[in-house]
Formats: sequence, structure tokens, C-alpha cells
Amino acid sequence: MSKKLKPPKVAKVIAIANQKGGTGKTTTAVSMTQLIKTINKVKHQINPALRVDGVLLTLAGLRTNFARATADSLKENYGKMVRVYQNVIPVAVKAAETSAVGKSIYRYDKNSPAAKAYEAFTREVLENGQKQRHKTESSLSRWPVPYTGAKR
Repeated sequence: MSKKLKPPKVAKVIAIANQKGGTGKTTTAVSMTQLIKTINKVKHQINPALRVDGVLLTLAGLRTNFARATADSLKENYGKMVRVYQNVIPVAVKAAETSAVGKSIYRYDKNSPAAKAYEAFTREVLENGQKQRHKTESSLSRWPVPYTGAKR
């Protein structure tokens, strides 16, 4: 009986870049640079297996050209270092109200734009996980089967 080889387990973190406040592009760039430095420090000093799965833009008011340019700049400047998710969580009063009432966005208002955005983000994460799993399984299937000493 041959044992199936499994890839090593890796810690995953989803970093969140908040676009609200500050001066837009500059604040986002400074925040992302600091976040990446902090993650690298944690990897080197505490957890070498730490891996950032991606960056999710939250509290994003993408109705203005400036906000969209900030999001595009983030993707352009950091997209090669870390995945920047396609889905974005918009600024939403309903999402802020959930903390006050102690409910999830899905229980508070499942049809709100924020709830729909989180649902779309969840689907994106799951789809990326499926793709990664298939990629890993595909590369593992190319490994030679270990010799077990059993006769055929």
C-alpha cells in the first residue's frame, strides 16, 4: 500500500489594506510598504512558514477617479509581490452598523452591497484555493512513486 505524499502545510494570512482617510495613493503605498516589511520580519523572526495569500481593499469608495486610481496603483506597484484580490469591499454604513448590533453583515443585511462584496470575495478566495490545490496535486502526480519493496 503506497502512501499519498502531501505538500507541507503553510500558514496563510489575508492582509487588509484600508483605503479610507489619509491622502490616497501616498497613504496606501506607505501602509503597504510597512505591511510587507512587518510580514517579512515575522517570517524571519517568528514563523518562516507564514505566507500572505493576498490583499483585500476595504472601505473603498471607488466612485471617484482618485479612489480608482489609488486601487489601480496598489495593484500595479504591489501586484507582483502579493496577490491583490479583484473583489473590493465598499464603504458601507450597514457594515459599520454590524459592530454596534453585534451581528455579522449576513445576519444584519444579507442583501447589502457590503454583504454581496464579502460573498464575492469568499468565492474568489475559494476559487483561488481550488486552483492552487489542483496545481499542487498536478505537480505531486509527477513525482515518482516511492519504492515499497512489494512485488507486483
